[in-house]
This record gives sequence, C-alpha cells and structure tokens, in this order.
Amino acid sequence: MSFLGKLKDVSGIGLNAEEQFRRAYEKGVFLQPPDYDGAIKWFTESAKNFAKEGKADRADRANASAALYRLIAQHSRDLIGPTIEALRKLPEIERPGSQTETVPTSQMIAELSGLEIEHQAESVADPKEKATRYKQAADLFMPNGNRELLFADKLSYPGPTDSFTKRAFYCMAASDLHSAEAVIYEFPDQALDFFQRSVSLYRQAQQSQQEAEITSRIQRVQTKRHCWMCNREMQGNGLFYRYYPAGVAPYHRHLVNQLKQDTGMVETDGAVTLCTVCGTAIEQQADAYALLRSKEVREWAVPIFDSHAAAINTLQEAVRELQRHSHSH
Repeated sequence: MSFLGKLKDVSGIGLNAEEQFRRAYEKGVFLQPPDYDGAIKWFTESAKNFAKEGKADRADRANASAALYRLIAQHSRDLIGPTIEALRKLPEIERPGSQTETVPTSQMIAELSGLEIEHQAESVADPKEKATRYKQAADLFMPNGNRELLFADKLSYPGPTDSFTKRAFYCMAASDLHSAEAVIYEFPDQALDFFQRSVSLYRQAQQSQQEAEITSRIQRVQTKRHCWMCNREMQGNGLFYRYYPAGVAPYHRHLVNQLKQDTGMVETDGAVTLCTVCGTAIEQQADAYALLRSKEVREWAVPIFDSHAAAINTLQEAVRELQRHSHSH
C-alpha cells in the first residue's frame, strides 16, 4: 500500500461515500467492544457524500443505519420515533451487527412501533388507557409470528425479548391485567375473568413470575368473608374486607360455629375481618378522636411549657449575670 493509501486508511481523509459506509462497520460496529459513536459518525458522513453524488437511496440507507445504531448506543426510547421515520424510506436494511444480512424494514418498524406504544402505556395512569395501548402493541407484534425481535432486549424492555409471538402474548396479558384494574372496584367478578385470561397469556409468554403473582391475586380477590360488625358478605381480601387486630379467644370461634356463621371472620389469631366500610369508619373516627385529644393536650400543656420556658430564661439570665460579676472581680 502506498503512503497516501496508508494515510487514507488510518485517517479516513479522502474516503468516498462507499468507503465511509464500509468504514462504519470496520472501525465501529465490528470492533470489540463496538464503537457505535464512531460508526454513527461514518454513516452520517457517507450519507452526506451519497447525497452530493445524487444517490438518494444510498443516502437514506446510511442515514437509517446511523439512526439504528444511535438508538442502540443511547438506549433512549425517545429515539424510537425518529428511527422509524428513517426506516420508512427503505424496503430493507442490514440487520444490526451485520454488514451482509438484511431484514425487511417493515419487521423493524412493527417491533419499534409496538415498543413505542408499550412505552406510552407505561406513561399513562388510567388503567383503561393502559389496556387499550397494550392491545394496540399486541396487534402490531402478532402478525410477525415467531420472527426474532431485534430491539426489545437492546432497549432493556421487560418481558420476553426473543420473538414477536411471545411479545404479543405478553402485551395481551398486560392489557387484560389493566382491564381488570379498571373494573375491580365496581365488578370484582368481571375483574376475575380478566385476571384469568391474563394468567393464561403470561403462561404462553413464558413469564412465570407474573403468572404466579396474578394467580395469587386471583385467590385473594375471589375469597369471600363476612364482616364481624355488619355481617355482610364481602369479596376480595384486601379489597373489600381486611383483617383488623382484635382479642379473639377460642370461645368466639366456638360461638361462631354454634351460630353456623362464617368461621373465616375469626380464622386468624388476634384478628377479625371487617368490611372496608366498617373498618374505615372506625379508622376515621379513631383519627378524629386522636386529633381532638391531641388538641386538648396542647391547650393544657402549652401554657405550662410557656411558663416553664419563661422561668428557665429568667434563671439563665441570672446565671449569666453572676458570670459577668465573677469575671469583673
């Protein structure tokens, strides 16, 4: 290689657009560890030169490659939208990490669009809106079947990151989960239906932790107990009834048995079940009484403390006066 050739190879000065495009891989993507910032720089430079040469399709490819690796390098979900727009100009593009294997951009756009909607779902508080957006994401993932996901893992998304199908099941499960949240305080039985479907879908997505958590929640929601105070049957442990501390003796259990009442009211040592209406009524009354008593104590104690504070100040002033006299002698 000539001196000018070596200089060109080392510095990159004088490379044409195609050479800059290849250099993005050789001096960026393929390094160990990869230098994505370097790759982005070379892709961007090659795009400018392709545009000057009138090769719009090659410029679009270089710009889209720069967008892909910028997304991967920065792990920023805010870059998903611009990356999708860059990909829309092409029918296919090199698979991330490869210079020769190409992937239809429609597949990448479907994945990134679904992931973007998932991100939006997490940013809203309303469970109905969450459910709708997760369903939208699932509808984008499902048509791609068992194709491999390329970005979910790189962008640190929770859940399955290997195939479109599993991701679709995961989003459908999340949609049903939030649908349950939307109705649980009005129709707990309807919420149970959503929870059951969510468990099945999480199982298909191979998400055992979520499956176990919701199965446990189903058990709590479907459990029914009578309230010790109003004797109404309520459904949902921690939802419409709770366990409150109380002095429960064996006699109370015998009595409940004799009356053929719900023994679940006193099944826990040192506690009875109260519906949330009775329980919160007691709590609020106790809070109001505590506030009243604290006000009474302050009214009684503050004058005494003020009197003691005044006496302490007088005593401290007398001590300081004695100290001044002792120093003067």
